[in-house]
Amino acid sequence: GAIQQDLGKGFSAEFSYLFSRGIHIVRPVDVRKYSVIGTSPFTGQPIVNSTELGCFTIPGVPAAGFNCSSNGSTLTGNFLPRFALDAEYQSSANSFYHAGTVQLTKRFSRNYSVNANYTFAKAIDEVTDFNTDYLAQNPLNIRDDRALSTFDQRHRVILSAVFTSAFKNAFLKDFVLSPIFTAGSGRPFNLLIGTDTNNDSRLFNDRPALAGRNTGRGEAFYNFDVRLARRFLVKERRFLELTFEAFNLFNRVNYNGINNVVGTACVANFASNPNCTGATNVISTNPRGSNQVSPTSPLGFTSAAPARQLQFGVRYNF
Repeated sequence: GAIQQDLGKGFSAEFSYLFSRGIHIVRPVDVRKYSVIGTSPFTGQPIVNSTELGCFTIPGVPAAGFNCSSNGSTLTGNFLPRFALDAEYQSSANSFYHAGTVQLTKRFSRNYSVNANYTFAKAIDEVTDFNTDYLAQNPLNIRDDRALSTFDQRHRVILSAVFTSAFKNAFLKDFVLSPIFTAGSGRPFNLLIGTDTNNDSRLFNDRPALAGRNTGRGEAFYNFDVRLARRFLVKERRFLELTFEAFNLFNRVNYNGINNVVGTACVANFASNPNCTGATNVISTNPRGSNQVSPTSPLGFTSAAPARQLQFGVRYNF
């Protein structure tokens, strides 16, 4: 729903709210049968044991540390689950999106127009993709993966305008200046240990202790683009236009990639974890990236948005 109000002198304001509900989203679900054999000190999640169809050995393959049950008896030694994964694609995930927007607009008059837009939003879902790398961390409770979406952006501001030259001077007339400023809060990212700590044979979905899905805090984004154009009339309805465009004019570094594999780090205040003994393996509950470490180190930035780019152009309209 939306409400618009004319403020006079070419200005208008709009207030809107958007709610979007997604149901029956496809997600992979590990449907192997499990029994609980303990609790992981690294994740706080149950350590599980696949009991489906027993176990078997693979010649030449080192032991994976599994203790599997077969015919009611517990087997020890170099045994592996009969199935490394039994994923069933189910239409069972949900998503929720709330967004409130305030917009101020001035229609073009007196040589300029303005558009200002602010959005306050929140996106929640239960799965990122139907790729099996995004299986729920706890196969016994897939609802635990309900969290902020990877594309959640709480705040977003866009300011844009168009200014035309009011001068009649031959050197200053026919200029058009179009700036646009974009700012947005950081998007969340998922913390991973990088090893299988709950014994479900999956390496890419185990998180540090107490860390929910997508609890990492991404970096804010700021960008300023501008376009300057000048038209030279050749004949009626024919003109030559020279343009200069600058993207990320102030050359700000906007980090957008991060090494989210933090190993068996512990979340701060998880004092009951005997493996959490030193400051070097403790992270906060909502960690951020650091430009003081290499891209291969935990929480090091791995990529950034494009640096400043300048573009010149010539166009003939007829």
